[in-house]
Amino acid sequence: MLFTEPYAGPTPIVQVIASARREISLNVYYLSSWPILNALRAAHTRGVAVRVILDKHPYGMKSWMIQKEVRAVQATGAALQWAPPRFEAAPGRYVFDHAKYVCDTHECEIGTSNFDWSAFRIIPPKKIYIEER
Repeated sequence: MLFTEPYAGPTPIVQVIASARREISLNVYYLSSWPILNALRAAHTRGVAVRVILDKHPYGMKSWMIQKEVRAVQATGAALQWAPPRFEAAPGRYVFDHAKYVCDTHECEIGTSNFDWSAFRIIPPKKIYIEER
């Protein structure tokens, strides 16, 4: 099912993370949303295995901004991985890991927005919610 939730902000993503009992896998181009980071931290604290994949070279981002993002993710206790090289920009290659999803063992939230404040406020996110029953 496709949802447009222009006023929901990070809430649907936080709800998937909050309902996780065993594991959470999150992949996003850029992550700076404090509600999402706090939900990841809470999941890790309650024993959920948390894995995060980020783009190592987001277009136009300064290295200090990327390091700030890394520190924020590491502070949650999540296992951080960079997107595979085939999804990363290189000289002559304009490729980016633009996946935006969060999944636990029975549901996924797949969307169009980065997980940052401006994406939730400026661009109405479109989301696909998948649940195994």
